[in-house]
Amino acid sequence: MAKTKKIKLSHQEGKGFKKSVGKHVGRGGELKPKTFWLGEYEEPARKLAQFIVDEWKGQKAKGIDRWTDDAIQRIETFKAGKMEEGAERQPTPSTKVSGKGEKTTHQAIDLFRDDFLTSKVRANGRFAQHWPH
Repeated sequence: MAKTKKIKLSHQEGKGFKKSVGKHVGRGGELKPKTFWLGEYEEPARKLAQFIVDEWKGQKAKGIDRWTDDAIQRIETFKAGKMEEGAERQPTPSTKVSGKGEKTTHQAIDLFRDDFLTSKVRANGRFAQHWPH
């Protein structure tokens, strides 16, 4: 029987356990580490961290370099106790972008942001607070 590697967690007084796994798009549009807050109790935190790590490995195996909304939703569902460990996970949807080939949803959003949004929508390298009506 193979030994499973124990997942390392960080603990912050008053906030509980946390684990940084993968990347997400920050406010400025750059990729940043994604930190998940796992709760105050170590055993459930370890189970949730294992689920998150497994979910990230699935994302990476599909060639996805950041968290998708669907993966985050599956983690939230698991965290809420509504999904069992080992439950079948739905594939990450992808979007066909005209002339750009097959892209994940986040890649399509990045293309839209980079290729189609005008400089009027951006302010100092960040998205404007209010979209034009």
